[in-house]
Amino acid sequence: MSKNPTQEITGIHKLPLYGALAVVVLALLLVVGSVLSNGPVSGNAQATVEERSLYILDEENGELAVYDARTKESLGRFTKGEGAFVRISMRSLVRMRTLKEVDLNLPFKLVKSENGDLRITDPASGENIRVNAFGPIAIESFAKFLPSNHSEEGAKG
Repeated sequence: MSKNPTQEITGIHKLPLYGALAVVVLALLLVVGSVLSNGPVSGNAQATVEERSLYILDEENGELAVYDARTKESLGRFTKGEGAFVRISMRSLVRMRTLKEVDLNLPFKLVKSENGDLRITDPASGENIRVNAFGPIAIESFAKFLPSNHSEEGAKG
């Protein structure tokens, strides 16, 4: 037995611990800086070519109705089994509105950029879906609601 009852741990290198601490502090500074500067800055913002505000309503008979928010003109209807991408996209955005406790009766925006990028955005909750990411069928589903209906442009995704 040893006369010294306390055991000393040896061989721990402090340099990796300081490195890990530095990474945590740097990450914290980046998050705080991003929040204080109103989020990250995107250098590739594209100009809007077309835009339309839409009301998209799930009706009691199972149909999905799409209206121009400004003129109240009916732009289309999807019966049960039709318009799956539009239904899923809109239900997702409505769910985010519900979670954020935002008014469900505000219009959505369909926006086409000069590079062909097509997005359905929710100005009320700040959420958006890049339609091009889901391919030509998704683009066709939403592009027909734009005034010029150029569904072929930007279909590459």
